[in-house]
Amino acid sequence: MSPRNPQTFPTFLSGNPHRECEPMSVDASTLVNFEGKQVVLHLIEEDGSVTEKNGKVEGASEFGIAFKEKGRREVDLVEPNQIEEIELAPEKPRTLSQKKLKPVADSNVRQHLLDRHGYSRSAVNKMSDEQGAAEHNGIDHSDLGHRHLTEEEVAAKSAESAGDDADSE
Repeated sequence: MSPRNPQTFPTFLSGNPHRECEPMSVDASTLVNFEGKQVVLHLIEEDGSVTEKNGKVEGASEFGIAFKEKGRREVDLVEPNQIEEIELAPEKPRTLSQKKLKPVADSNVRQHLLDRHGYSRSAVNKMSDEQGAAEHNGIDHSDLGHRHLTEEEVAAKSAESAGDDADSE
């Protein structure tokens, strides 16, 4: 056995009596906080190099984690002394869908411009209902947070719900 290096743990802590390992930077008691979560795991390989792996912690205790690497079926048991670093994986923002609103009546279009399109109150107050309708009809709703149903879509939806009511009787 080599003379004890103060930069390494004694062999009895490494779990392998034939080699000493570098001190881990992960507190074993915090591993349970990652159970059931997607993580980025930095593993210390046999040769001392560090490998980054993405996956899910299926189970955890202060004695180690059950780690399922992304794209693999098997679960690997990883001891704390094999972990250089563990962190929560960054979450991708979810895709937002476009809401479908009923067509806006001319009498409500100015309020709609104010509430949904970010028009200023002073600009909306200077418009007539007809000017507001013309302004709103000129807006391209294809990439906004909402779109308005066409008259055909409203009629089809009404017929659909009327058919559902007749079926339930």
